[in-house]
Amino acid sequence: VEDVFADFMAKHVKRRDGRPIRETSRIETARLLGLKLNAAGSWIARSPRSGVLAKWSGRDIRNLTKRDVLDCLDARSSAGPPVGATAPPSAAK
Repeated sequence: VEDVFADFMAKHVKRRDGRPIRETSRIETARLLGLKLNAAGSWIARSPRSGVLAKWSGRDIRNLTKRDVLDCLDARSSAGPPVGATAPPSAAK
């Protein structure tokens, strides 16, 4: 799973026209997956494990099921929004 996520980040996290997405969006996508960018510019697993890799690390991507994905999404949505997303509008200045 780690290798597939790293390949995904390197090859597919960009706009349809090939331009890169915002850096903050790219970093947040990696964080949710459980990856970080190392000094050499490669995507590696965070330590300690976090994100999706906390549950799927070491698994063969071919053995993941639709139920695994749905369980992961359910767990993420039940955790609530990120802390910054809960700030009242008047506090976001």
